Amino acid sequence: MPQNLDQTVENKINQYYMGGRTSVHVKRLEVFGPHADLALPVDSKFKITELDAKHCNFEYYLPIIDPISFPLKYLRCKLAGLHTYNHPVFRSAESLAFNIFEEQSEAEMICLHKLPCKTISFEHYSLDMIDMVSMIRYWMKHPKEIGTKYTFVEFDSKLVYSELIHLKREFEEIRHDLEGTTVKGNNYPRFLISLTLTSKLHVYAIDNNEPHLLNFIIKLVPESGAEFSGTEQQMGAQLSIE
Repeated sequence: MPQNLDQTVENKINQYYMGGRTSVHVKRLEVFGPHADLALPVDSKFKITELDAKHCNFEYYLPIIDPISFPLKYLRCKLAGLHTYNHPVFRSAESLAFNIFEEQSEAEMICLHKLPCKTISFEHYSLDMIDMVSMIRYWMKHPKEIGTKYTFVEFDSKLVYSELIHLKREFEEIRHDLEGTTVKGNNYPRFLISLTLTSKLHVYAIDNNEPHLLNFIIKLVPESGAEFSGTEQQMGAQLSIE
């Protein structure tokens, strides 16, 4: 609600939109501005399962979220620095989405690696901020869990293609090529990279639901291929569920 409203007007708005309640249950809470700009009723709390604070520091909104909401199923936010990686709300989220705006440092790679979250979506322009070769080699020495999946949402199809070719060359001796994918009329290579005795990395590009976007994906699958077999069947149907 706008700030500096007459109390009577504020009460009427609260009654109309929130039914006069101070506790409201919503699946996803989307916020677009600083918490200080909100004029919510005193003691208002939201019970949520997902928080979308794409352009904000999510910590600003914790006072209006009922603690029963945690851990969150999904958290989309702006990183406020390396300390964000250690925040319990960030670390406990089942699925994360955020941007990396500066070239990733070794310290950030370690912080990222230590996140318990297995499903992370990096928003636009993040792919060229990460040294993918270094990260994969780091995973070889410090294995991640099977099922870990990083998705990079990108505008630049040439960047995605270039990164795929670069990884193919860097890991040529431990790479196994698969049938490629077609995204918006363009062909992209798809392959596996052996990581450990029990895991390998599935690397590929697929379409995104949004126009002009595509997803660059790396996903850990078991060396046995049991889980990968299912993925193969799904991808055979144009990878529609990714």
